[in-house]
Amino acid sequence: MTLPSIKRQLARFLRRFSPTQARLDVDGLHPLPGEGSGPLRVLVARELCLFLHVDASAVPARERAGFVMLAVRRAAPFDDPEADITWCGHHAAVWYWSASRARSLAGPLPARTRIHGEASHRGTMHLDDEKLELLDLSLTGSETPSAGIEARLWRHGHLVASRWWPRVPSTPAWQVFLRGAGMPSTLAMPEPLPTALHEHAMGTSTQLDTWAGQLQAQWPLLATGTGCLIIGAFCWQLAGIARAHSENSKVESRISQLEKRLDSVISARNAADEASATVRSLLKLRPPASQTRLLAEIAKITPSGSWNVMQWQQPGPETLEITLKGSALDAAAVVNAWEQSPLMQDVTPISSNRPDELVLRARLTPAAEPAE
Repeated sequence: MTLPSIKRQLARFLRRFSPTQARLDVDGLHPLPGEGSGPLRVLVARELCLFLHVDASAVPARERAGFVMLAVRRAAPFDDPEADITWCGHHAAVWYWSASRARSLAGPLPARTRIHGEASHRGTMHLDDEKLELLDLSLTGSETPSAGIEARLWRHGHLVASRWWPRVPSTPAWQVFLRGAGMPSTLAMPEPLPTALHEHAMGTSTQLDTWAGQLQAQWPLLATGTGCLIIGAFCWQLAGIARAHSENSKVESRISQLEKRLDSVISARNAADEASATVRSLLKLRPPASQTRLLAEIAKITPSGSWNVMQWQQPGPETLEITLKGSALDAAAVVNAWEQSPLMQDVTPISSNRPDELVLRARLTPAAEPAE
């Protein structure tokens, strides 16, 4: 059993993540067959594009894109050019079109749509000193199979001239193209070559083929290295498992020792909590103020006169009943005076059978609970 080639695996992987393609011509947007499931890629038909060759060899690499677009804006007969640039070394082959016209023909597009020139996805690069070719852009299996004819002139690996016609050009039209490209007008017209629409632009597939070839040549070394890495990772995992088992045993032994020590601490804490609850319950039975303090407060706030305390009762921890005896006791004045005390509230006089006695009932002000 032989392993599939890296080139085939790489192509299968790229197809899975390749974009969905559609072709834009004068009749609108037409979906193209393919296995892509990514964002939409619109290919502007050659009939909507103009061509420009730009020599950027004297421009720094990081400034070449801006230099090319400046040349496109100068050459374009419209104010809103968009371009697709194919680099042939330091030279740029540029197909450009009107952005507003393309948008009006395409209609609403998804947000992540990318627009390229169809011509950059046709044909292949040529490294010959001079190569003249005529490409048939017909779309096999499409609803609009007539896509026209494109002539290309290559010099030293650079695409220097390109011209499109809706059909095979006449002799005068062919001669005009040759003279514009700096070629003798007597050259014969080559036969149109059927050219398929590639998934990637010119130059991209060649680079991928190079990478795949390099990987294929180094496959034995890569397989050996990958096997060593897998074995090393497996051994490292086994060592980690053994170390984790050892550490787990130590932790369990330590936990058992700590549990024995914590049992006594937990028992003492439970006993302390029970005692604290008992103390709090007993403290709730204690009156808010002591009897000596209450007696001193009553002697201080009761209006002066001839009176005596005949009876002192506390039916509950927060309830006080006192019987005063004296002549000319003013119940309203006594109640008002007691109400002003911070120790009593809700003072109420109770009727007595004797005119010289005054029975008063008051609710003691609860003491503030201490913060826990």
